[in-house]
Order: sequence, then structure tokens, then C-alpha cells
Amino acid sequence: KNLGDITVNSITVLDDGYGGFIKTYNADGKQTVYLGTSTEGFGFLKTSDADGKETVYLGTSTEGFGFLTTSNADGKKTVYLGTAIEGGGILSTFYADGKQTAYLGTGEYGVGILTTNNADGKKTGYFGTGEYGAQLSTYNGHGKQTVYLGTGEGGFGMLKTSNADGKQ
Repeated sequence: KNLGDITVNSITVLDDGYGGFIKTYNADGKQTVYLGTSTEGFGFLKTSDADGKETVYLGTSTEGFGFLTTSNADGKKTVYLGTAIEGGGILSTFYADGKQTAYLGTGEYGVGILTTNNADGKKTGYFGTGEYGAQLSTYNGHGKQTVYLGTGEGGFGMLKTSNADGKQ
């Protein structure tokens, strides 16, 4: 039986024509939880802190893949766990200002990779599969490659070092 919309001080249950949603509120009237369906028809759960700032988002993207994000007190994303556009799984972490610090997951062409970045968002390390096979690379504070250890063209081992400008 359809009970219709229910609204009380701390909870709202509505059928908005898209599938409905449930919201909860704290004593100050700030929304703390939203559980429902987006206008595109995807389900999601969003939690917020006492000031109403989003802290966790779990849901389905408009592209149809699942993901989880967390945010700090300033509303900046700190973690992304989910599916990349290419379809593989990823875990990304972010510095307090929102710049990416690490990426673990599926890279281009379905290969596994781990990248690290400094506080400025510049790449500092890479471990994964390159064009010819496995590789490990380091980068300086400006994002220029300084060391490459991996498989070269033809399948042989290769060690390459570069100066601060990225020149060999």
C-alpha cells in the first residue's frame, strides 16, 4: 500500500517521480543523509557532516559504474574507489587541497599501474606496465622523469637516467 509522502522533523520520505528518496536531518535542520534515486534513475547514498557538507558519496555514475568518494571538512575529495571510464577498478587518494597523491588500478589498455604524486600534483613515481613490458620510473619535483628501469623495445632490460630537465 502506498502511504504517500512522510515528513517529520528529522526525516523525509518522498516519491518525487524518479523513484523516491529518504533524507535525514540533524537538530539544526542540516541534511545529514540522502538515500535515493537521481533524476537519471541511478541510486546513491550521500552523508554530510553537522554543517551539511558532503563527507561520503556512494553511488552509480551517469556512465553506469559504481564508485565511492570521501571528502574532508573543506569539501575536497580525499578518496575515490570505483571504476575508471575504461572499465577497470581504481583507488585514488588526494591531498587536502584536492590534488591527486596516488593512483592504484587499471591504466590505459587494461594494464595495472601505481602512480604517486607530490603535494603539487606532479608525478613522482610510476610502477606498472609500459609500452614494452614492466617498468619503474621516478620523477623529480617538476614532474620530469629522472629514472626508468624496465623493458625496452625488443624485450631487453633497460636503465635510463635523466637530468633535472628530463634530458638523458
